[in-house]
Amino acid sequence: MVSQSRTAKRSVFNPIPWIFAIALLIGIFTLLATEAKAGSVDATGAGTVSVNSPSLTPPSIGWELDRTQVSGTKVTWTPKASGSYTINVVVGDSVGTATVWASGSEIRTDSVTIIPALDARFVENANLVISEN
Repeated sequence: MVSQSRTAKRSVFNPIPWIFAIALLIGIFTLLATEAKAGSVDATGAGTVSVNSPSLTPPSIGWELDRTQVSGTKVTWTPKASGSYTINVVVGDSVGTATVWASGSEIRTDSVTIIPALDARFVENANLVISEN
């Protein structure tokens, strides 16, 4: 009896193209998400950054307190023009969004409720995004 050996071709999965594609997509989404970023400040107001945004002045963030809980923010800014704007605030794991209408280029302060409220002792920084709708 003669034995025959069969060589089976195994398909080999190459993850390199998939890793490259995922990294490229992450880079594109990061670039798109940071286009309208208005700046970040820490809880003491230090580190305010002036960047190109829908605000004529660098925005600032104040805190709304309910006893010892931070329940919202007060965002002071100056819209570039009349129109609708969305203000997004992230403080730790809490998030707040407000859509506001500006009737001109005057300094204004808008309240943004964050959910859930968090203990003021644990507030270290906030991220602020103002985008023109």
